[in-house]
Amino acid sequence: MLTPETQHTNNMPPRAALRPREAAHALGVSPSKIAKMLATGELRSVKLGWARLIPVDAIDEILAR
Repeated sequence: MLTPETQHTNNMPPRAALRPREAAHALGVSPSKIAKMLATGELRSVKLGWARLIPVDAIDEILAR
């Protein structure tokens, strides 16, 4: 599970969302697997402008399965 303690490095505040490549790294899967999970709706995401962001709680849901 991603917790504030595991996210917190270099005095940066905890992140609420990750980009797909960061989510792939956090889950230990390929970016193409994340793209497939996003396309099928298995993994939630939001768009902010041009950026696709995956909420940390959506990653936690995947890990809890």
